[in-house]
Amino acid sequence: MSFSQLSLSEQAQVKTILTTYPLATIIVSAAESLQAIHLPLLWLDQPDGSLVLQGHLARHNPLFQQRAQQALVLFQGPSHYITPSYYPSKAVDGRAVPTWNYVAVHLQGSLQFIEDAAWCFNTMSRLSHQMEATQPEPWAVADAPPAYINQQLQAVVGLEIRIDQCSIKAKVSRNQSAVNQQGVIQGLQSENTSHADAMADWMITARGNV
Repeated sequence: MSFSQLSLSEQAQVKTILTTYPLATIIVSAAESLQAIHLPLLWLDQPDGSLVLQGHLARHNPLFQQRAQQALVLFQGPSHYITPSYYPSKAVDGRAVPTWNYVAVHLQGSLQFIEDAAWCFNTMSRLSHQMEATQPEPWAVADAPPAYINQQLQAVVGLEIRIDQCSIKAKVSRNQSAVNQQGVIQGLQSENTSHADAMADWMITARGNV
């Protein structure tokens, strides 16, 4: 299914994952094996409703050296171990086992490498702006000496991935009763960690979209 064929709520979920967890795992076929490369990527809406991902990588990166044309791109969202102790039903009949809740986005698309310094500079600037947004004094590419940035630009190449297929993979206790779901949410919130809170928030949102 293409990105534009997803419902508006699903599209919003995809963009939330891509923005909050921008480190992508890019999987390509290399000779007789598979290869995985990890890169932070930005997303951009297109006029036709499709989605593209943009970033940059070192020229010596195998992804560029092999000139891969197609890729599977994975974004891992919130995930967390779920103990059976969070299910109120466990106290009734003991019929409960551990599991792992997660949310991920799977994308497939065609790769284009862009050897243009201005394009790479703009992409670097947008990525830095997104990543630095929460810093007290955000760093910008323009803060570094121009000669140093030009040197860095010579060592990288731009990457654009046009997305053909998009899907959300989620396991957020939807197979459990409403009572058990609430027990998981409260249990996660009681852990008071960022990972547990992120999963609890996602479960709350998922329940609201049912």
